[in-house]
Amino acid sequence: VAKVLEQNPDINILVEGHTDDVPMAGKGEIKDNWDLSVIRATSVTKIILQNSKTDPKRITSAGRGEFFPIDAAKTADARKKNRRTEIILTPKLDELLKRLLQDLSVKAASQLAADLTGIKKKIAYQRALELTQNN
Repeated sequence: VAKVLEQNPDINILVEGHTDDVPMAGKGEIKDNWDLSVIRATSVTKIILQNSKTDPKRITSAGRGEFFPIDAAKTADARKKNRRTEIILTPKLDELLKRLLQDLSVKAASQLAADLTGIKKKIAYQRALELTQNN
C-alpha cells in the first residue's frame, strides 16, 4: 500500500483509527478509546512513511474512537470488526481545480478561435456580397 501511495502524489491520505465500544481505562499513555484510536492511526501512518517516500504533508492521522462502528452489535465478533484502521484517499482538490480550470481555458480558447473564424467567414461573405452588388 505504501508504494502505491508513493506513486500517486495527487492523492491525499487520511488514516482513521477506530475502536470497539468497550471503555478503555488505561493509566499509562493510553487513557481511553480516543487515545487508542489515535495511536492506531498514527501507527499505520508511520508504517506508510517508513516504507515509502510518501510526502508526510499528504497524510492526516485521526482517531474516531468507538463512534463509527461498522457493526453495532454487542458481540465479540462485532467488536473485533470495529477495532480497525481505514485509509481514505481523496484527490488534492486544489490540483484538481487547477486542472479543471486549465481544461476549461483550453476549451474556451478553442471555442473563441472557432467563434472568430466564424465571424471572419461572415465578414468575408458580407464583403463578397457588397462587391458583387456594387459591380
